[in-house]
This record gives sequence, C-alpha cells and structure tokens, in this order.
Amino acid sequence: MKKLYIIAWSLFFAGLVLKFLHIVGANILLLVSCTILLVHNIIFLCKHVKTDYAKVLIYFSYTFITIYVMGRILFWAVAKPIFPITFVLVIISLIVHLIKNESLKLPQIVLAVYFIFFLVFSYVPSYKVCYALKLNTVLNKEERKTDYRAWDNYSWFLNLRNKKSEALDANKKAQEAAELCGAQLYLVILEHHKSLIISNKQIEAAEWDTE
Repeated sequence: MKKLYIIAWSLFFAGLVLKFLHIVGANILLLVSCTILLVHNIIFLCKHVKTDYAKVLIYFSYTFITIYVMGRILFWAVAKPIFPITFVLVIISLIVHLIKNESLKLPQIVLAVYFIFFLVFSYVPSYKVCYALKLNTVLNKEERKTDYRAWDNYSWFLNLRNKKSEALDANKKAQEAAELCGAQLYLVILEHHKSLIISNKQIEAAEWDTE
C-alpha cells in the first residue's frame, strides 16, 4: 500500500515537471497518478474504515485537493464541482481530528498546509495559470513566439475576466505566432475569436480549445 502511494505521488510530481517543460505525456501522468491515489484510498477505506476512519478522511482530502489542482492546470471543467466537495471533506477531516483530541502529527500538518495552498490557488484566475504554464518567459522564451494555441487560450481567459484590451493584444500575438508557423487555417479561427472578444460575447469555456 505504501509503495502504491509513493508511486502515485512520484508520478504526479513528474507530471507537473513535464507539464512546465511542455513534454508530451504530462497530462497522462497526472491523470494516472490521481487514479492511483483514488484506488489506494478505496483499498485503504475497505480495510480501515472501522479502525482508522480519521486517516481515511486525510487520504481522501489529499487526493481531492490533488484532483482539483490537476483540473485547474489542465483547464478541465471538473475543477469547479470538485472544489466544494474538497472543501467540505477537508473541514470534516480537521474536525474529526479535533474531536479525537490528538496532537498534531505530520499528516495533519501537511494537510493544513496543502489546504491553505488549495484555497489560495482557487483564487488564482485561469489566465494567470495559463500564462505561468504556457507563456512564462523563463521556460518559454522561444516557444512563446510560435505557440499560437497558448496565446489563443490566454486571450480567451482574459476575455472571461473582462480584460478586453489585454485579450485583444493576446489574440494579436496568437495571430503573429500562427503566421510564423504557417497555420493559415487557425488564423481564421483566431479572427472569429477576435470578433467574439470585440462583441464581448461570452461562450462556454468548454467550447474553447484549451489544449
């Protein structure tokens, strides 16, 4: 069980590194790691629900926070419904710990810190997450010149926050990048996105290419 847990977290952190470096397979690693965490939790639940339910809650709290983080960095809609479930789960876990009058141990301390990160991260706008992952100048100094999809995603998320001028500027950079890559068909899409930004028309995020 412990080895399975270690493997899951190793895959998750490896996936994060690959995601920042834009290496193929990052999304798969993140998804597999969260799946393994869930499998581990279910097995642990079946074995220890009567004897160590507090630890069961802690494991599930870790996992749901991690799934939320994955959803945010992959821009999946699952992050939104996962948030309230995670919040309630962590609160219950902390309350159970207080009721048992146990001293703080490493799992509870780590959970408290992870929960604070979860709350802070939930207030970070998607356009900032998109920029940090795909367009930051440290890891993307050259790639950002040709990554028209990333600029397109960034433009859309800015538009969702009613930052029209910044969204139009990002759309322009997306068009410049598409021209450099010779992506003539995508230029048509970008022109359509530009017209939506100008008209301030809001469409569902799921309709936007966020990959």
